[in-house]
Amino acid sequence: FQAKPGDMLSVRVAKYASLTMPVSSGFDLAVVAYDSSGQVLYLNSATSLFAAVSTGSGTATKLDLPALPADGDGLVNIVVFDLANQTGNYGISVSTLNRPCGSKSLACGFAVQGRLATPLAVDSYKASLSGTATVSIRTASTDAGGSLVPVIEVYDPQGKPVLSVQSVATAIFKTTQQGDYTVLVESSNYLQTGGYTMAFARLDQPCNAGGAPPQALSCASPVVDDSINGVLQTNSYSVAAQASDAFLLRLAQTSPSSAFRPRVDVYDPQGNQIQFVNTNAVAPPLVFTAPTGGSYTLSVSDSSPGGGQTGTYSLSLVRLNRPCNAPALGCGALAAGSFSRSLASSVYTYTAAAGESFTLRMLDYTGALQPDLEVYDSQGNPVGQIASGNVTGVDVAQPAAGVYTVVAMDAGVRQAGGPFGIELLRTRNACSAASPQGQTVTGVINGGEPFISYSILASTGDALLVRSASITPGFAAQMELYDPTGARLDSSTFKLSRTVSATGTYTVIVGASAPLTAGGYALSWQL
Repeated sequence: FQAKPGDMLSVRVAKYASLTMPVSSGFDLAVVAYDSSGQVLYLNSATSLFAAVSTGSGTATKLDLPALPADGDGLVNIVVFDLANQTGNYGISVSTLNRPCGSKSLACGFAVQGRLATPLAVDSYKASLSGTATVSIRTASTDAGGSLVPVIEVYDPQGKPVLSVQSVATAIFKTTQQGDYTVLVESSNYLQTGGYTMAFARLDQPCNAGGAPPQALSCASPVVDDSINGVLQTNSYSVAAQASDAFLLRLAQTSPSSAFRPRVDVYDPQGNQIQFVNTNAVAPPLVFTAPTGGSYTLSVSDSSPGGGQTGTYSLSLVRLNRPCNAPALGCGALAAGSFSRSLASSVYTYTAAAGESFTLRMLDYTGALQPDLEVYDSQGNPVGQIASGNVTGVDVAQPAAGVYTVVAMDAGVRQAGGPFGIELLRTRNACSAASPQGQTVTGVINGGEPFISYSILASTGDALLVRSASITPGFAAQMELYDPTGARLDSSTFKLSRTVSATGTYTVIVGASAPLTAGGYALSWQL
């Protein structure tokens, strides 16, 4: 084999069976490599180098030679023989590791197609990289029903193996020096044949198909509809972030008849993975925080086995600690909104005083939604507990002082959206006047005022009785009781009765027991 002085070589050898000549159990190859002066470069004479194989199969292995003498002529003489004087078929191939064989190269955002036409075939590619690159390489078979399992090997500019990328189908690695890296594609057992595709990407300098820059996501375009149209295709999006920014990521597969399983990987400006999420329907919302300022990357691919499925997806991104164009919610004031599509969201803010507990309610006006309501503090951390009841709600007890972000969403993936209402009420220092003990008050629940709150003064050990009655036929009022800290205690339609454990102001919130019904009611309380 004519190499260059200083080259690093890898030799693959295999023994084969044929229809007329099965592999003898005694047929065992030995390989010796010499430089042109006759010095041994590699010697393998172990009698157990290959195990016995049956007709129609074969056994192969890889032998890496040390660097050729820099002052030599690069010529290598390889001797193959059988240790036991048996006969049989074999194959051999040689690749250079410190430089690619041929002129094939890899570039960010480009997928290459290839074919391993014969056993022991190896395709060799060059990737010119900086010394601080973060690289992703994926490969998959393109022959439906074929036996080929393609794998990759990566070597640095000196021909030394990148240890984390040896005989794997998918790899992410960081470079340690600048230069031309060698990427080899071969079959997992060196003997399979067939077509393959390989995708190459820079995670620290992301790009889309054809080398195009990633699409920038902003608050003005919170929902993206896109598709994966080819094997191992990756779509990249960039997000500008400040240190400690928190984001809410949602992902949905929108091809109902496809086995496509979209996956989103989140990478920091240096190409380090922060989070990932995948789904075959609608993924649970994912919150990730930017450790440092810079441009972050969302990389979307197919995560089904083999990465060969195609389909459509939607994703949305909401910044939680610095929400964009978010109106403020007032206590007891109903805010109306509408979702125009799946994965749409409406974002609001609320400024809470320290310990001033509050609760939120979300009403679905048409029944077409799957309402979802979430609350985050000023650092983007989720807060609150789901308020069990007949409407979607969240209770936030004894919050720290600050600005809170409220995100209203439709959890469905294929709904067309619809109108909704959202209301915030304080459960400590309620936005209502005190209700006198022993006196009946009346009110009306309707679309403009679906919830009304009342304050009650009680002391430790008091036996509290709260009652309601309907004034409108077919209507019933739902009462919810909160203690002086704003924590939920109880809920009932006609009567609440309990011995209170703390002195202070209790809050009762009245709404409709059947959502979206309206009517008049009477309310009274007594100790």
